[in-house]
Amino acid sequence: MDANECTIAKVTNKIDILWHKESFVNRKQDSGGQSERRFERIREEQLKQWNKEVYLKIKELYNDNQIILAGPGDTKIRLRVYFEPPVNKKVISVVDVGYTCLQGIYDGVEKAQKDIRENEYVYHKSLVNRFTNLLYKEPEMVEYGNNIDESASELLLISEKYKDKYPNAIIINDPVINSFGCCSIRKYRKY
Repeated sequence: MDANECTIAKVTNKIDILWHKESFVNRKQDSGGQSERRFERIREEQLKQWNKEVYLKIKELYNDNQIILAGPGDTKIRLRVYFEPPVNKKVISVVDVGYTCLQGIYDGVEKAQKDIRENEYVYHKSLVNRFTNLLYKEPEMVEYGNNIDESASELLLISEKYKDKYPNAIIINDPVINSFGCCSIRKYRKY
């Protein structure tokens, strides 16, 4: 979030955009017309209205989830003034990112990882990272493709389309997993 726009998303094993809106806050003063003080006073009032609107939307979409406030500048910090105590307690991180759209959400989640507890997206990302690290460093410890020996798997990660074939696997919506279909970290080396 910043003074120009706000994006609210739910982060699970994927990122769902719940709300996105551009603000009505004046960005800069046009030449002539009003004094700099008057412009700043009007802009400050518009920022207050924008923060109230964003807070009401967060409150409407809030489901007792953890909240990360991210964006460039100090608008995200000023927004917390409007938070009621139960909602304010759920803010686990306030981070600076360069964007307010989807890229800003990705950056915010990455920067707030140490603050996130029991977040499925981060957990799944760590499993995918473990698989890709082993793929490059110890390829004999991983297996991928459509026919994987489940009995030799310590961890089996699959895309949505293989959930019937491997009911005990972890379904992950990630480009790496989707490209391989099924990915396994083996209990022992494949010779």
